[in-house]
Amino acid sequence: MKRVLIILNLIFAFWGGFVLIYLKKLSFIPWIILDTTSAVQILVVVALIFGSRILMNFCIPFLLFYGTVGLFIAEWQLEMLPAHFNHALITLTIIYILFVTVKKLQLLKMAFGLLLGVLVFIGFKIFFQNRFIDAPKNYEMKKYYLEASWKYKFPIKFKKKI
Repeated sequence: MKRVLIILNLIFAFWGGFVLIYLKKLSFIPWIILDTTSAVQILVVVALIFGSRILMNFCIPFLLFYGTVGLFIAEWQLEMLPAHFNHALITLTIIYILFVTVKKLQLLKMAFGLLLGVLVFIGFKIFFQNRFIDAPKNYEMKKYYLEASWKYKFPIKFKKKI
């Protein structure tokens, strides 16, 4: 299971990087800002390879926000299907990390990693990502960020009752 998660996370992370860096011609920092998921997936792969429980649990807040939540806010259209496969993979990775950590009774490492991850995530989201995207010089990036099929709609459309 661990090897499968490592391989699939690498494939999706490098695909996201390829699309934004090569096809969209973004540099490294804008790629980190717009595709934090891929960067965190690479970090998770490193943590899985080396077996670092603290680093694995550190990544969970990022994976939850940028991965699992994407299942609920990204539109369910054909062009978003690869992204949803990635979101499902991220959810499975989170479950695997939590299961293995609890199974090996490394709860202190889990607590420390999660606490550190939450603190860094909040700092990254507020002080780095939001300010970087809202900067006037990054207008094109903000436009791309807002138009990247993230329209914050409920994924299921209901018919109106007559």
